[in-house]
Amino acid sequence: MDMRPICLMVVLALAAVEDRCNAPAPLPEIPRGTELHLRLATQVGSGTSQPGEPITAVVIAPVVSGNHALLQAGSKVHGTVRQAQTFEQTNARATLELWFDSLEGRNGARIQIAARVVLVDNARETIDDSGRILGILPSQALTTRIDEALARVGERYQNLAAVLMGAKKAFVKEAQPEIDYPVGTEMTIRLS
Repeated sequence: MDMRPICLMVVLALAAVEDRCNAPAPLPEIPRGTELHLRLATQVGSGTSQPGEPITAVVIAPVVSGNHALLQAGSKVHGTVRQAQTFEQTNARATLELWFDSLEGRNGARIQIAARVVLVDNARETIDDSGRILGILPSQALTTRIDEALARVGERYQNLAAVLMGAKKAFVKEAQPEIDYPVGTEMTIRLS
C-alpha cells in the first residue's frame, strides 16, 4: 500500500493546525458607546488633509470592563478623513471630520468599528454632534477682542495703546482659524 497520499494528508492537516495556532487571537467585541483615548500617529488639518486620506492613531489608555482588559494601550485605530475644508473655502469656520473604522490589537488582530471624534485635547475648536470638528471664528478669538479694546484705548491714549499692542504681540498668540493637529495630538472617539 502506498503511504504517500496518507502522509501528504497528515502534513497538510498539521500545517493547518499550525496556521491556526499562529493566527492572532481575535479581539473581543467592544460595546457601543465605549470611548477610546487616542494619540494621533498621522498629522491632519483642515488645510492639509484630503477626504479619503488614511489616518492612524494609537490607543493610550486600556479599555477595561470589570477586571478584564478588552483592549490594551498600544493598539491602533485606523480610519479616514471624511471632510477637510479651510476657513477660506467655507467663509465661516474651518471643518475637519475624521472617521475611524477598524481597530488593530497589539497582536495584529483586526475588527471593524464605527467611531467618531467626541473630544480633542485642544480647547480652541468645538465638536458638533456628528463628530465634525469646527475651527474658531477669528472674530470670536481673544486676540480680536484685545485688538478692539486697544483700538478704543488708542482713541484717547495713543502712546499707551502702542505699548500695550507691543506687549500683546509679545505674549498673545494670534488666532489661527485653520484646524491643524500634529502627530501626538490626543483625542477621544466614541464607538457607535
